[in-house]
Amino acid sequence: MEIDRSRFLKDGYLIVRELIPPPMLDSLRADFEAIVRREWPDGPDPGRPPFQPRVYGFERHVDDANAGALEFCMHENILGPTRQLLQVEHVGIAYLFLMCNPIAAHGPWWWHRDFGHQDGPLQGKQQSFCANGPAHLQWNISLYDDDVLWVLPGSHIRPNTEAENRQLSTVDHSYAHGQMPQGELRHTPLPGSIPVDLKAGDGVVYANMILHWGSNYSTRHRRIIHIGTRGFGGARYYAHGFTSSDNFRHLAPENRAEYSRLLALYDKERATKSAAFHAILNRDSAAFEAQLAKLHPAETGRFTCLIDLSIEPRIAMATDEAVVGGFSRAETEQLWRQFACLDDALRIEGGDWLPGFLIAGRVPYCIYDLPSDFDLDVFLTDLAKSPPKPNRD
Repeated sequence: MEIDRSRFLKDGYLIVRELIPPPMLDSLRADFEAIVRREWPDGPDPGRPPFQPRVYGFERHVDDANAGALEFCMHENILGPTRQLLQVEHVGIAYLFLMCNPIAAHGPWWWHRDFGHQDGPLQGKQQSFCANGPAHLQWNISLYDDDVLWVLPGSHIRPNTEAENRQLSTVDHSYAHGQMPQGELRHTPLPGSIPVDLKAGDGVVYANMILHWGSNYSTRHRRIIHIGTRGFGGARYYAHGFTSSDNFRHLAPENRAEYSRLLALYDKERATKSAAFHAILNRDSAAFEAQLAKLHPAETGRFTCLIDLSIEPRIAMATDEAVVGGFSRAETEQLWRQFACLDDALRIEGGDWLPGFLIAGRVPYCIYDLPSDFDLDVFLTDLAKSPPKPNRD
């Protein structure tokens, strides 16, 4: 299956017709209905979220009887186009959802990007996308005809316009209201936006940074397979992991073998990240720079990769986690102290706010702009000037 990569890079999405081979559609519907019944024996839960009930990590409900659900996620119709778009040899699954219809009509949701301040400044991700292509893709694959999703082509590689911010700001932020739709202008498409009209078996692949809209969450029967895919060995680092589950043992032998290869690649990536963190703890700027280049081979966007790494101990400290990436609590605190200069550069006095992001209110970090007075060289210089870590032996 050939994919128009240049069009994807320009528009931020592509519709792929008959992504599900027609002979497979009925059996795949049955496999996913088994997943729905196992998640909600008494019917869909109206609270996760009420406008769009989702089965998070649906691989939890897969066994030999409905293994077709996982087999499809490893189908060449998905992996082939993903390899072309990411320009990698191996494609892994980052996450799996099943999105369903609500039990009561909720109408439109709100325009947003699947992006928040815990992802770092959007500008850095956009610069890396333009220079290196995507590191991650989202797939919506429809088991029934579906026209709920709208997208704004090209918005994945630019900031919101002033006109967009004015329109988006007139609607109370849904994340501040339990994610429930608020305000009348949520009914209004953004100028230039278009509906993604999927027939049963069609799919759309898109960049998570694109502005998009759930235009009508009605009670019409809806089953959307939502797959997050990531590459191994590409130009960019992907910060959000890989789906690891014993239930992948239910795959056919060929796919099971590929999944084992992917696990090995993920373990190798984690070992590289661990070595990078150890280099920081040892205040070894040369060793850290070498590991960073392994994680993110492309020069453009390497500072954004550094930001991604800094966010991991930030989250661990904020949630009082004992470890980060296999490190002790004390080592996590040491990492956090070493990243303090970068963290300070990412903060904004008084907090930041932009409409259309996954934030519940003002946040202490800059949402869009990269810092103007801090980059990778500044971090490496600061690291090299730090005194060596005392030898515990």
